Amino acid sequence: MWLCLLSVFLILVPTTSAAQDIPGSQGWSLAFGGDGLRFGPTARDKAVPGESAADLRPSGRAGARATLARSLGAWRMQLEAGFAQGSAEVANQVVAVRDKTLDLSRYRLSPALERRVARLGPGELAVALGPTLDLWRADGNNRLRLGVECRVAIRVPLGGLALENRVSLGLSGAPLDQADLGDGFELRALRSLAVGVGLRLPL
Repeated sequence: MWLCLLSVFLILVPTTSAAQDIPGSQGWSLAFGGDGLRFGPTARDKAVPGESAADLRPSGRAGARATLARSLGAWRMQLEAGFAQGSAEVANQVVAVRDKTLDLSRYRLSPALERRVARLGPGELAVALGPTLDLWRADGNNRLRLGVECRVAIRVPLGGLALENRVSLGLSGAPLDQADLGDGFELRALRSLAVGVGLRLPL
């Protein structure tokens, strides 16, 4: 969770010169982007010891997102909605098997508070922190899970738009219930990593 701690630190420290020429850096803006997502294990088979123990996790996938933001000086309030369709994956240190018959898609709503912390040439470096509300489609059943996500983004002007590259780390509740797995599995909090690109336009 070093990225989250760094985000908190950068939000609190005094800002350096903020970029004023980034489209969408003032007032309202709308961004669209895509991410490559990876997830940590959310359940482990306790019945099998050592390297053969199997971990269950959501499969790696691509996701899409839209973000509405309002900038106030160096600060930006955001509301993001996202979707990432995928299945489940069972893996140990030797082999990984994807179960495409189990739908484990995620819908996300996430408010966040962002701060520009540095100017990088014509661009800017920003960090954000906020809660997440995830709706998981676990094999036809809806599961709501709360979590937290921290983001680090670099934006550069691209004509009348802003090109955004960002990295996000998240922690949330397991998308499955104990009843879905049986007594042989131990549930764990779900860790996620997203690396993405997007375009931001002023409104």
